[in-house]
Amino acid sequence: MPKVAVIGSGNVGAAAGMWIAGFGIADVALIDKNEGLAKGKAMDISDSLYILGSNKKVAGGGFDLAQGSDIVVITAGMARKPGMTREDLLIVNGQIVKSVLNSLPGDLNDPVFICVTNPLDIMTTLIHKIMNIPENRLVGMGVNLDTSRMANIASEESDMARIAFSPMVLGAHGKEMLPLEDSLTVKGMDILSNEQKKNIARRTSKRGAEIVEAFGSGSAYVAPGAAIYQIVKAIILDEGAILPLSVITRRLGIENAGAIGLPVKVGRNGCFAVNIDNLPGEVLEKIKKISVEIGEMADKLISDI
Repeated sequence: MPKVAVIGSGNVGAAAGMWIAGFGIADVALIDKNEGLAKGKAMDISDSLYILGSNKKVAGGGFDLAQGSDIVVITAGMARKPGMTREDLLIVNGQIVKSVLNSLPGDLNDPVFICVTNPLDIMTTLIHKIMNIPENRLVGMGVNLDTSRMANIASEESDMARIAFSPMVLGAHGKEMLPLEDSLTVKGMDILSNEQKKNIARRTSKRGAEIVEAFGSGSAYVAPGAAIYQIVKAIILDEGAILPLSVITRRLGIENAGAIGLPVKVGRNGCFAVNIDNLPGEVLEKIKKISVEIGEMADKLISDI
């Protein structure tokens, strides 16, 4: 029976657990340093599963619950507040992620790690450096969320169905994201004006901050939970789906490259960056530049925490 450990029982972690268990994908262990919070949210989610027709189990508590997990999702960390960038969270969340990794039990089931803690690409790189996880067993959730946001915004701008679009956002999950305007086609047809595409890309890059500002306190959690579910489902069901995710990859040809958002094939054997030679040259160069910067920032972070 597949098992997913979700570390961090705040809004994002609980939403992910709800999506995963509610759709019957896997059993879920919600884990938090505040074990009462994890237990309470696990009970609340469990009470909904009869209504949703799911027989999956949801447990809540401490790190011992991670034993035997096939997937470990790390959502623990401080959320952004109005005016904060993801980079503002660097030191405090780096310390939290390091503490989480040191608290994991030793009998995990060779899991795939999914990093959600912000700044996401740096934290994904930090996990790789601390644990030396193979490239295919570690991804960062991020630009798949941004891609979903791009589809939603394209729908608003064009009054067409979200699922009619096949957008793609690459790069970093943050101000360095690269919404690919040329990906905004409908069934292969180029029906949007250049002005519409630029506006959609601009709105996509600002969407997370827009939500934080609207909330006043806290940040998005329903859509991030769904983005986590998308990755978990692709792994457990061995879908071979191509998703934009943050990965460490030798395909960039860079020594000590940091994790960066690229097209990734996701299935039971893990997550593998696919051929990126067909990306526009300027996009690929930006990705390489950002990846180097992320790698350097992760190295400095290790010495700071």
